Amino acid sequence: MNEKLIRRAAMKYRNWLLSQVQSPIQSSEASVLSSLHRVNSKATQMEIWAKRFFAGSTQRIQQNQWDNEQHMGIVCASAYERIATTLIPDLGLDVIHFTQSATKMLKSLVTKQVVIVLSPKEAIDEIRVVVNAWPEVKFKGNILAVRINNVNLKDDSEEVYLGDFWIRINLTCPLNSLRIDSISQIKSPDGYTHPHVSDTELCIGAGGLPSQDALCQGRLEDFFHVVEAVLRTYNENSPHEPLDEWYDPDHEGKFYCEECGEWRLEESRRWCNDCKVEYCEYCYTGGGYCTGCDEWHCDDCNTFCSSCGETLCRRCENTCGGCGDSMCPSCLSICAVCNDTYCDECKSACVYCGDSVCRNCMTTCGCCGDECCSACVDETCEECGKDICKGCQTTCEHCGTSMCGSCKREHNCLLEGV
Repeated sequence: MNEKLIRRAAMKYRNWLLSQVQSPIQSSEASVLSSLHRVNSKATQMEIWAKRFFAGSTQRIQQNQWDNEQHMGIVCASAYERIATTLIPDLGLDVIHFTQSATKMLKSLVTKQVVIVLSPKEAIDEIRVVVNAWPEVKFKGNILAVRINNVNLKDDSEEVYLGDFWIRINLTCPLNSLRIDSISQIKSPDGYTHPHVSDTELCIGAGGLPSQDALCQGRLEDFFHVVEAVLRTYNENSPHEPLDEWYDPDHEGKFYCEECGEWRLEESRRWCNDCKVEYCEYCYTGGGYCTGCDEWHCDDCNTFCSSCGETLCRRCENTCGGCGDSMCPSCLSICAVCNDTYCDECKSACVYCGDSVCRNCMTTCGCCGDECCSACVDETCEECGKDICKGCQTTCEHCGTSMCGSCKREHNCLLEGV
């Protein structure tokens, strides 16, 4: 961060501290109500998924796709197993976390949490300390981000490398803006980037009050140290996914398909480079490889060349400037006049120069009727005003008037015989 950004970040943080002193009740009310709103939202999601579980796990008649015989069974049993063993318990942990957060904030009001307002110089010095304490610090759009590297977590039997993370807070409302973003994107079988992070939200646990105190007392460096300590510590009592399930040697060379809930071989992975959806070849039989970039794309992100029928992704498709159809690059040519691209149906060859020219750049000679490019029909008959091609243009040898052949025959030059 340069000096200008350091001063800007310091001003944002100091202004927030001032607002806490001037209106502590209002700001705390917003924080408490926000946490309670999240409790209600997570509880509602638990109810929705529970209903889906009971509706989807009932027996029903299934059609076997291999022998076409009917049998009783459960649709994608592994998917419903994940609802009961992972999804609903995770939502329950979120309900507990946000309830505890709201409770702690209410208690802090009773105990009159101390808010210390830094002077402008102290605020600038605090930002500088943060910048010097971590290998990379960024500030953009009110967001102060600190990078921590090489996060390794251990328990009694497992050690997992999770890579690098960004710790982000909004300096205009830091108490409720903590977000954790994985840089390395090393994920668990259920898609978590950290045992204590769900959808960028950190379950900070016992570090909640110390981190809040640090923010309210102007100790930004201490706040980031507390959060970093939480990220580098594994709490076996409250993970979103236990560490011993994070890596399984049996899953080497495989990926987890969220559609069918099964581990599949890497070679069966279908990853759309546009919409970023991921399937195995058994769950998604459509899509295709783009002839332009040779990458696989789903049907929603694919199109076809109107001329040769080859598969194209949206990034590699070209549009004909005449008819507007999607075309691959090999089925289009560049107009020699306007340099736009056109298909074979929307272009012609100039009878004089032979260049490939689009219809918009073709002109009909008013004398012979031939179609020529605008570069070859660059004359106008001074007698009748028609556009004429180079072959039909003639000049009076006496007065020098440029005209078409028809007008030449009827031209009575006053200078003739002079």
